[in-house]
Amino acid sequence: MNNIKVKIDGFNVILAYQSSKNEWLAYFSCAQDISACGKSKLDAIKELAATWEMAKENCRTHGEIVPTSKD
Repeated sequence: MNNIKVKIDGFNVILAYQSSKNEWLAYFSCAQDISACGKSKLDAIKELAATWEMAKENCRTHGEIVPTSKD
């Protein structure tokens, strides 16, 4: 699981271990302001997917365009 490649809705996901917090950080390569953490890589990816769903719903609620991947 060291060299996993993950995409969510076509967006590349970056995983980084934060040793100071003993957790994994997951974020989109093109939108680092959307991120999530977890105790494992899988937890961080699941949290990022949930965060992304909330961000998309927020866009829809406010009549904004949901971003699409260019990755």
